[in-house]
Amino acid sequence: MEALCMTGMLLHMSIEDIRKKTVPVIPMMLWGMAGVILHLYFGRISCERMLGGLITGITAYILSIATHEKIGKGDAVLLTVTGIYMGFWGNVFMLWLGLVLAAAAGACVMVLSDKDKSYELPFVPFLFAGFLITVLCNGGMPT
Repeated sequence: MEALCMTGMLLHMSIEDIRKKTVPVIPMMLWGMAGVILHLYFGRISCERMLGGLITGITAYILSIATHEKIGKGDAVLLTVTGIYMGFWGNVFMLWLGLVLAAAAGACVMVLSDKDKSYELPFVPFLFAGFLITVLCNGGMPT
């Protein structure tokens, strides 16, 4: 059930990020509350693991402030919510995969088009791809 919610959330947020270059925070918070409720009901992940998962997003939020939003605050909130679903290590692995995929896509964009290094790619679709790879590698949601 959690994987279905994460897939729905990341698909929704990917579409918003591509279309509007922004990630809506209120729907994301609702997805986060759903994640907490699911974990409390099904007991798949402990409260400590959920809190550990929040660390990735909180760190990204602090970096967003420190870098004057070179990292979007919406992306940081999204990482906070995905941390609720995946725990710390699952979230870090998904983030790492998303960064690698975004870097590869950015390099391709720079080489194959006239865009320069200041061109901004939407990041959430790469997180979504990272999530799908994480689930495939784990044979399900990370625990």
